Amino acid sequence: MADQTAADLAILQGFDRKRESAWAGLFNGARTSFIMFEGREEHLGFGKAECEWVPASFWTEELVALGWIEVEDSNKRPALGMDDLPEGRKPWAWDRVIRVTERGWAVRDADLEDFRRVMAERRRDDERAKERADARQ
Repeated sequence: MADQTAADLAILQGFDRKRESAWAGLFNGARTSFIMFEGREEHLGFGKAECEWVPASFWTEELVALGWIEVEDSNKRPALGMDDLPEGRKPWAWDRVIRVTERGWAVRDADLEDFRRVMAERRRDDERAKERADARQ
């Protein structure tokens, strides 16, 4: 495992449970493309509860700063359906896409590898404990 990936894995393992679950949720069916609205920047509708239990800044600041994801905003336009508001008061809408970077994928892969290693150790420990219990009988 490369030094950078090992350091990133240590950061991931230091996350609180909500942040670690949110990161995992990103790879387990979360939406990564959104329509954003002015005044509602704190809401990212991932469609996965664990991804929404953390503040939006986790996605737009923390993970971006780590280099694990990129956030791209485009297509800024007046929000539709608010024709009764004066022109200067209409909120804006825009598209936001979250992409996992190569570094982010490396962290995810290292985390899965570590998980598999821990589970294999548990299975071996369970087997040894069963063998010891059988031997005592």
